[in-house]
Amino acid sequence: MFKVCIVGRPNVGKSTLFNRLIGKKVAFIDKEPGITRDRNYGEAIWGKFSFTLIDTGGIDNEKTDIAGKIKEQVDFAIKEADLIILLLDGKDGILPGDIEILNSLRKRGKDVLLVVNKMDKTPYKESDLADFYKLGLPLIPISSDHGINIDELLDEIRDRGQRAEHQSTRAPEHQRTEVEGINIAIIGRPNVGKSSLLNLITKKQRVIVSSTPGTTRDSIIEGFTFKDREFTLVDTVGIRKKIASRIEAGYVASAKRCIKKADIVWLLIDGFEGLTSQEKRLIEEIESQFVPYIIVVNKLDLIKADKSDYRAYILKSLPFLDSPNILFTSCITGIGIKTLLNETYSLSESLNISIKTSLLNKAISQFKIERPKIYYATQTNPSPPTFTLFVNNPLFTEENFLKRIKRFLRKKLNISIPINVLIKKA
Repeated sequence: MFKVCIVGRPNVGKSTLFNRLIGKKVAFIDKEPGITRDRNYGEAIWGKFSFTLIDTGGIDNEKTDIAGKIKEQVDFAIKEADLIILLLDGKDGILPGDIEILNSLRKRGKDVLLVVNKMDKTPYKESDLADFYKLGLPLIPISSDHGINIDELLDEIRDRGQRAEHQSTRAPEHQRTEVEGINIAIIGRPNVGKSSLLNLITKKQRVIVSSTPGTTRDSIIEGFTFKDREFTLVDTVGIRKKIASRIEAGYVASAKRCIKKADIVWLLIDGFEGLTSQEKRLIEEIESQFVPYIIVVNKLDLIKADKSDYRAYILKSLPFLDSPNILFTSCITGIGIKTLLNETYSLSESLNISIKTSLLNKAISQFKIERPKIYYATQTNPSPPTFTLFVNNPLFTEENFLKRIKRFLRKKLNISIPINVLIKKA
């Protein structure tokens, strides 16, 4: 599929344009520069033509570890792209950083389209673009915020993509551009190894990894195949106890939305630091959504305690959980990764289960309780597995009763994922 990469200085509107072209609010945007750090991928469709769009972090001359790693991610995106959109700021004019990026792209021999953003006033004057025309390349003035000239930009991308298809003698690529298969959300505090785990499993340097907490800003999506089944990993921003800014609040809200959408959640814990109150709150959040999850104790290479002792420590810290799935990994050595994938595969086979009404009611009849009296039960939703119990008096169904019946049904019906139980008056 034809690939288009958006590059430019920080805060020229790359993520806003990315969201506009794919028709979804995928990339997080804000007036503060440097929000995007990793590559974001999406599929844009214009008529019968579709293409892969790549959003990248802003390129600047800062000599920091993060700036260097952002540039590495941009280089990866440029290398795989067929067309580069160099996004310029119509209000700032041409700055030295724009010239440096353009010269770098010319040295690579890439097909470049100049797009001048923030041309919000219509009609604009040609004199407003005079300096940009001096760069000697075709350009399109747009406003990502207001949708001005977006159709013209899409027409140009389509025309270039179709020309490239006619000129190419390569066999068509069969790469996924949309999320497919089982959706796995990687959740946890900052710096517990979420991005390292995604890079290790997908065998790509897909996400920036740094010792600086909060490096990942957008949810990063990447697919992989295991045992002939398609999975999609979603690396989320680290969720910490104290939210430092409005921007971080947006990241955290996005991560929690990922829990809702996930088929399976991996909750990563720093094995060296141990369990915190934040993890307990995250587990409560996951449990409230009835999403199957695995507690992944990462950094096993730093843990001196025996795994059985560590598991006992977690169970003691989380007494409200019913047989939690606890695994141990190390993203440095690769220990436990195969076990994690095998267990995830097993959970994926349990999704969307269906229990026969006769089997369900046979199990219910063996549940020993005086009240409420349960007349019958039926499954009312496959995902999450939801069972509705019809009773004589719903007032007798306290929280303890619901915990007991859930634990009983999961064990009796051999269900390995969370279930929901609803109570109705017969």
